Amino acid sequence: MKYGKESDEIRGRGGFTLIELVVVIVILGILAAALPRFTNLSSDARIAALKGVEAAMRTANEMLHAKAVIQGQVKSDGTRTYITINGQTYYLKYGYTSDVGYLLRLLDLSDDFMPCLRETGSYRAICHKGAKNPDRCFVQNEASYNAPPTYTLETSGC
Repeated sequence: MKYGKESDEIRGRGGFTLIELVVVIVILGILAAALPRFTNLSSDARIAALKGVEAAMRTANEMLHAKAVIQGQVKSDGTRTYITINGQTYYLKYGYTSDVGYLLRLLDLSDDFMPCLRETGSYRAICHKGAKNPDRCFVQNEASYNAPPTYTLETSGC
């Protein structure tokens, strides 16, 4: 066994102390607990974007309805009418539209969104293209009898 300066050099090259190992394990544990939360952020972002699209659809339909009321183009018997905005014609029923093509044109959304077919065989929904399953990541617009449309948000595939 060596004593003095030479033994201190050998001891200094040993391994990690117990406290250093404990600190590293604690840090790894914290990161491991937080990792699943960070991996789900893109799904949360798509859901938030769809909620924004739903709000924009509601607002656009209310604006179409207001313009239709001003122009006397709201028929209580469900007769299809139309209004023109910036040279574009929008067909309405009860003063609202359920055609997502019209809403997409009005909203000028990013390329992340597209019209998608629903069970009814018609384009009544706007889907998020970046979703894991775009058929289960959409906001749907359904016409109602003499009332504002109803909106359905589906996020299970986002």
